[in-house]
Amino acid sequence: MRLFFALPCPPAVAARVIAWRKEQGVDGRLIPAANLHMTLAFLGEVPVERLETLTALGDELQLEPCTVVLDRVERWHQGLISVIASETPVPLASFIKELNQGLMGLGFSIDRRPFVPHMTAARKSRQRPLDFPSLEWPVERFALFVSENIEGGVQYRALKEWLAR
Repeated sequence: MRLFFALPCPPAVAARVIAWRKEQGVDGRLIPAANLHMTLAFLGEVPVERLETLTALGDELQLEPCTVVLDRVERWHQGLISVIASETPVPLASFIKELNQGLMGLGFSIDRRPFVPHMTAARKSRQRPLDFPSLEWPVERFALFVSENIEGGVQYRALKEWLAR
């Protein structure tokens, strides 16, 4: 199973991002609204036998509600259009640290690069959009997702969600 922990995109945020992409004429492969998310930890291929330990980790973690302000846009390698937060809220930074420690304790490799809150809006885009209006993302829950191949692409499905508290 191809797994990752992420913040599911609130419907109001997804609607604003989709409208923004249309206004800006963002090209490339647009990420479907149902797949919009903010990755917290990418795990890659994980044997199904490890799923129980990952959900148990999620049960132990505490995410304090906060707000991420997405306030800029960049075009990254291979045409990834990412909307990015200039700052990481303290509760989210603390959560990422706790999540990574838990994953390392379970023997998972973690990304050593600093966490940058961002959401991929499109892939294989030929140009960077001119601007991105500031957008508040209320952090109210996190989830363990599976990436599944479907006809015409992939879908991300939450295997289990936890409320921020």
